[in-house]
Parts: sequence; C-alpha cells; structure tokens
Amino acid sequence: MAGIMTRPPPTPSNPPSTPAASPMRSRRTTCSGSRLAAASDMGEHRRGAARACNGRTRLRGVNCELRIDRRSLARAAWARPGRAIGVGLALLGVAALGVGAARLWREHFGLPKRFGVVEAGRLYRCGEVTPGQLERVAREYRVRTVLSLLDPAVPESVAERQAAERLGLRWVNVRLPGDGASTPEQREQVKAVLLDEAAAPLLVHCAAGVNRTGLAVGMYRLHRQGWTIEQVLEEMRSYDFEDLPKHQALRAALAAEAVSRRPTP
Repeated sequence: MAGIMTRPPPTPSNPPSTPAASPMRSRRTTCSGSRLAAASDMGEHRRGAARACNGRTRLRGVNCELRIDRRSLARAAWARPGRAIGVGLALLGVAALGVGAARLWREHFGLPKRFGVVEAGRLYRCGEVTPGQLERVAREYRVRTVLSLLDPAVPESVAERQAAERLGLRWVNVRLPGDGASTPEQREQVKAVLLDEAAAPLLVHCAAGVNRTGLAVGMYRLHRQGWTIEQVLEEMRSYDFEDLPKHQALRAALAAEAVSRRPTP
C-alpha cells in the first residue's frame, strides 16, 4: 500500500452557513424597541405631569401642564398694577352708582331722615324734607300742616313751601337757631301751631331733626302729655341728641316750659 497517496476530503465549494436572522423578525425587534422607548418616555412624561399637578391621581398628559400654565398666566394678568387699578376703579364706580341711586330714591320716594311718630294722627317729626318726601308723608299720614323751623329764604325752604302749596298744605315757618336756643316769643309761636287742633295732623322739622325739632316735640310732650324733662331728654337722645354744654340754652328753655306748662286734655 506504499506509494498510495491519500487525498484529503474535498472542501465543499459552498460551505454551509449558520442560519441568518429573518428580516421579519428583525423588523419586529426594532418595532418592539421603539414602543418600549416611547412607553418609557410617556411614563416619564406622565410622572413629570403628576408632579406638576401636585400629586393628582388621574392624569391627562400635557393637558394638566397646559391648565397650570393658563392659571399662572391668569394670576399674572390680574396681578398687573394697571389691571388691579382698573378693576378697583370699576368697583368704586359701581358702589358710587349704588349710593347715588339709593340717595335719589330716598329723596324722591322715601321718608325724611329721622322721621318719627310723636302722636299718631296728630304730630310727626323729621329732619329736612324734600318735595318728594313731603308728598309721601302727606299721602301716607294725611298731614295738613307743615311747621318748618329753618331759615325760610334758603333754597330748600323755598322748594318745600312751593311743594306744600302744590299739595294744598298749610306751611308755617318759625325760625329757630341751630342749637335749639330760643326766646319765649318764638316758643309761644311754636306752641300755638303744635297745640292747634285745626292744624293736625302736623309735621314739624328742622335740618337734622335733632335739636330744634327735639325742643318743639319736647314742648308738646310737656304741655299736652305731661312728660317730665328727663323723659323729654331721653326721647331726644334716641334721635341722636348730644347733651353737651353748648346745649345749655336748650335745656333752660325746656325747664322754663316745664314751669309754665299747662297740660291740655
């Protein structure tokens, strides 16, 4: 067997190769990786939105952040000095209109300030009265006479007198000082009107309805109803009378009337 050459086994021209990855499988792998990355990004985004929404459990992604941005912008807009001043001026304007409307209604349709019933069907009291208020008092309380203790020449008194004439009322004026001081002659004129049966129902008033009106009503209480000075002063205080040293003349007038009073049945 010597001399016989042994040939190596032939090498195949196309050696078998290892199986290659399928194209379809490669695409699936790439797609799955993209989805995982997107899901990871979305999860991180939602976790960030959750922190921005102060830990809310139900999230809607970007919408929550957008709501926060809108609210922040709204707060910033209202915080602008110019806007705040404009809103403040608008509110002041509305308040002023409300006050003006209330005052207009009171002057034309309401009762006078410090209006009160001294004796129903006989005597009523108040502060300064406008034509509209006088019309209401005359209609609701059947007032026939108005006794004004103000200066008859001031425009308010002129308008009141004209309104009384238009309404068919008797208008009487006895001017007294603002602090309630008076002379015996002035007080006699006031009492002559207050105690006149033909004048009732009667409305007596001054500007505020406190000092001069309080003196007139006090004389009525003393002479017709037998009140004491303390009772008169107590009623005056209920109408905002301030018992101060400057009102000594008023107290002296009441004391003089208490001495000379002549109760009327």
